[in-house]
Amino acid sequence: MIDRVLVLDVGSTALKAAVFAADGEVLALSEAGLGPAPALHRQDPESWWSAARTAIAALGRPRVDAVVLTGTMENLIAVDRNGEPLGDAILYSDPCGGAALERSRGVLDDLGAAQILGNDPEPLMTAFKIGWLRDAHPDLFESAAFFLPGAKDFVALRLTGRAVTDPVTASTTGLMDMARRRWSETLATALGVPLRALPEILPTGAVIGPVLPDAASDLGLDSSADILVVNGCGDAGATTLGSFCRASGDISLYLGTTGWLA
Repeated sequence: MIDRVLVLDVGSTALKAAVFAADGEVLALSEAGLGPAPALHRQDPESWWSAARTAIAALGRPRVDAVVLTGTMENLIAVDRNGEPLGDAILYSDPCGGAALERSRGVLDDLGAAQILGNDPEPLMTAFKIGWLRDAHPDLFESAAFFLPGAKDFVALRLTGRAVTDPVTASTTGLMDMARRRWSETLATALGVPLRALPEILPTGAVIGPVLPDAASDLGLDSSADILVVNGCGDAGATTLGSFCRASGDISLYLGTTGWLA
């Protein structure tokens, strides 16, 4: 039975943490800054893990039964087979994929990419960041075991040892078949993205797995407890849902480090 849930939100400048009771009552809140960015449009993935450790300590190292994750989307976090980052995370705001998109635009139009994606391809999408990485750093491209699009996906991988994402985050990559909620082999092949390097798309609410004992100890959680990690969704989807923007005609305006209207 899940009585207490720890939620971690990996944002653009800080990681926010909250403990909820089963009835939705907020039991505790904390926040930890991510520190200086290594460069424009970049973050060190290790800063997310360090901030999670700090935020959990500020909560008093609570007893929890599950961890749910959300965070920024449309990123590129290249990791090796041990889940270690191969460099800085390329954030959603980085337009470095512009040249890769322009090079592929004709092929994408012929394939009907906009219909497959449910969106027009644009340079911020993860797929085109991968194209930039292949051109600029071919050694890192070849070394990558996974290309993760969500900040929360990196945290989930370190918590469980499993590389997964959610449909909301996957929808920002330029690689997901929107109707089927799975990776488009057609688009991945056209863009030179190896399917084996893409994380599994799990539904929001699915259990990813238990927190590994070493990860629990590192974060200040009970390493002897069976704490489940539940797949959340990307921050834009979570915010829209949390603002009760759920029916046709509902409008949600978000203003933070970034802003959007849904």
